[in-house]
Amino acid sequence: MTEHIDNDRLSNDLRYRFEYLSKVLNFTLDDISLLNAFAPILFPRIPVIADTVYRKLFSFDITKHYFLINN
Repeated sequence: MTEHIDNDRLSNDLRYRFEYLSKVLNFTLDDISLLNAFAPILFPRIPVIADTVYRKLFSFDITKHYFLINN
């Protein structure tokens, strides 16, 4: 069965977006606890991580096109 995802809420509701992403990635409470524990270490590195992810996404024409149009 296909679950309906409300695109407007996904774009405007941070909690809804997190819940959606958690389902997609199969996040568990243990995963969330680990992320919270590592947050002080990861937080200062977020700009580098984001740049690396975008560089990878932009290395493919289809994902680059999607992100350039939508952002």
